[in-house]
Amino acid sequence: MVSNGNNVFRVGDVKQSIYKFRKAKPEIMRTLMNDESVENITLAYNYRSNQSIVQFTNDLFGNCMNVEGCRDVYLERDFVQPGTPSQMETSNPVEFYKINTASIKEDHDSLENKQIKAHFIAQKIVEMKTSTSYNKWSDFVIITRTHGDKNLIKQVFDEYNIPYSIDAKEGFYQSYCCAIVLSMLRLVEDIDEISLLSVLTSPLYFTSDDEC
Repeated sequence: MVSNGNNVFRVGDVKQSIYKFRKAKPEIMRTLMNDESVENITLAYNYRSNQSIVQFTNDLFGNCMNVEGCRDVYLERDFVQPGTPSQMETSNPVEFYKINTASIKEDHDSLENKQIKAHFIAQKIVEMKTSTSYNKWSDFVIITRTHGDKNLIKQVFDEYNIPYSIDAKEGFYQSYCCAIVLSMLRLVEDIDEISLLSVLTSPLYFTSDDEC
């Protein structure tokens, strides 16, 4: 957006506000959206998910949020559509699996619920790789609720000989983006060759190792 010197451009989505623990206040954006003097621009297209996921999201939130007592509602303007024809080509349905952990624990009482789920995921990946068009390990992606779950996934994948690329660093300050920022701060204080190399080869500068 081009500034005319007297305008403010804000981006936000109260339905994706997950940072209450960091003092985020969705009501600020909500108040602005209801302000008649503020122009709202709705992003109506999704460019990264296939049709089945887009439709599932519309159906899920259209039913779950439009109930009495819910602070926000899912209006017509919130419904999105796939942004490219390629997103319509492959449209496998969204599936949910209910795992009877109590039954499994009868035979394997040492397993925790998260371990049972990890084994189920590994078994499902192996099954799909041999019986579906998803025949490459890189076709599969696992999203975990916490960084701590990644180490468990690694252990189970090792048992099933499933190759993986997992960033198991725990904590906000151990993330890749924070490591780059910390390296830049070290350079402000003193010239540190390791920190300098980290910053130059980062997505900020895209300098190759040979160029460094």
